[in-house]
Amino acid sequence: MPFSEKIKQKVKEHAHFKCCVCRKYSAVHVHHIIPQADSGTDEEDNAAPLCANCHDLLGGNPEKRKFIKDNRDFWYAMCEKQYPADYRMIHEMHEHLCKEVVTKTDLDNALKPLYEIITNKSLSHSEQIQHISDVTAAISDAIIEPSINICPDCGFRYDINESTCPRCSWPDNRYD
Repeated sequence: MPFSEKIKQKVKEHAHFKCCVCRKYSAVHVHHIIPQADSGTDEEDNAAPLCANCHDLLGGNPEKRKFIKDNRDFWYAMCEKQYPADYRMIHEMHEHLCKEVVTKTDLDNALKPLYEIITNKSLSHSEQIQHISDVTAAISDAIIEPSINICPDCGFRYDINESTCPRCSWPDNRYD
C-alpha cells in the first residue's frame, strides 16, 4: 500500500519540498526507505523525500537505507532551524487572514460607483476623472478599514451596514 496523501504532504513540508539528499529539486517523491517488499511500513518514519535523480541513484540500494534516513533526519533538522514551524502562530495568522478576505460581492459593490461614473454621459471628462479619483480613494480606504464606507461624493466615513451616506445621501443624491 502506498503512503497516504496526508503523510506525503507532511514529509514534503518537513523537507521544505526539497530532496533530502541533494536539496536541489523541489519536485520530490516520497520514497519508502525500507521497501514494502522487505516489510517496510507506510508510516511517516519510513518515508524520505527524494528527487527522481537521487531516487534512481540510491532508492534501490539496500546499503544506502541508513544514508537516506540520516540525510532525511539531518535535512528535517536544518529546515526546522531555518524556518521553525510554529503551528499555533500559523493557525492564528490563517484565522486572521480569513477574517479580512474581500469577497466578489464586496468588490462588485465597490466597483458599482466607478461603472456608474464611467457610463454617466452627463458628466464632463474632468468631472468623471474627479469622481473616479474619489471612488478609488474610497475603495483604498475601505480595503484598509473594511468595516466602514467612505462616500465618494462627500468623503464622509460611515458604517458599512448603512446603504446611503448619512451626510449627503449618496448614492440617492446622484440624480438631483
